[in-house]
Amino acid sequence: LPVLKNVRDMRNGPVLVHVRTRKGKGYAPAEASEDKYHGVGKFDVITGAQAKAPSNAPSYTRVFAESLVREAKEDDGIVAVTAAIGTTLAPWGLAFMQSYAVDKRLRRSDLPMERIDVTLGAAMTGVIGFFVIVACAATLHASGREIDDAADAASALEPVAGSLASSLFGIGFVGAAMLAIAVVPLSTAYSIAEARGRPSVLDSGFREEPFFYGCFVGVTAVAAALVMIPGVPLVPLLYLSQVLNALLLLAILPFLRSAAADHALMGSSALGSTGKAVTAVVIAAVAVSVFALAAAALGILG
Repeated sequence: LPVLKNVRDMRNGPVLVHVRTRKGKGYAPAEASEDKYHGVGKFDVITGAQAKAPSNAPSYTRVFAESLVREAKEDDGIVAVTAAIGTTLAPWGLAFMQSYAVDKRLRRSDLPMERIDVTLGAAMTGVIGFFVIVACAATLHASGREIDDAADAASALEPVAGSLASSLFGIGFVGAAMLAIAVVPLSTAYSIAEARGRPSVLDSGFREEPFFYGCFVGVTAVAAALVMIPGVPLVPLLYLSQVLNALLLLAILPFLRSAAADHALMGSSALGSTGKAVTAVVIAAVAVSVFALAAAALGILG
């Protein structure tokens, strides 16, 4: 009271009074609780139990989920976006980069050039993907064509490439297949061998590392047998495999981010604040796409 009287009697302008209080002083339940009794509703004076009326407002989770379901039902492109993320940030690609960096015996001094290599490769992937979309929009979409197999894609090029359309597409298809055969099974063989604690070095021969090369040949054979099954829908198979990639990304990326940010593990090469922010945005984008895809599937099934 003396302080307040002094403030009242002051005549030289506004006065700020800072009052420190102790929540619930004299009432044991309030003093013992760190997060309750800041704004007090009805409560039992004896026990201190608060009686809160249930809220009719929907939760943020429910609003978000219902919004995703609504958008997924109205827009078929959500599956395409999810597949695009899966083919751009393929889990096997992330695993392959880790493994071949070890296989090539890269030193810390080699990492700057390796980052440039990976960054340029990622940029070229985006550029190529952009022009693939533009080319398909200008040809297939403009003419109302749909692709169900490789023959449809080859014939769609005929207005541009003429009679060489099939040959041109075939050459490109074989080139892409040769690249995939060299990289994707190798990435799987790397991962299986590392999970089993077995060596995985390309400089060694089959006799030195039969498990590693056996995995490589086995995965290649299984993939070849799958696509050679008569009547197998290759385009939907390719499309849905990229969706699966996006689903797996949501499980893999948080662990990779955690390992990359671990200073005890990575030392001076640990992920910085900028890297953490960028990877958080990427993971959030993947999560939204995957949840939207799941919402679409549940909406269709329901």
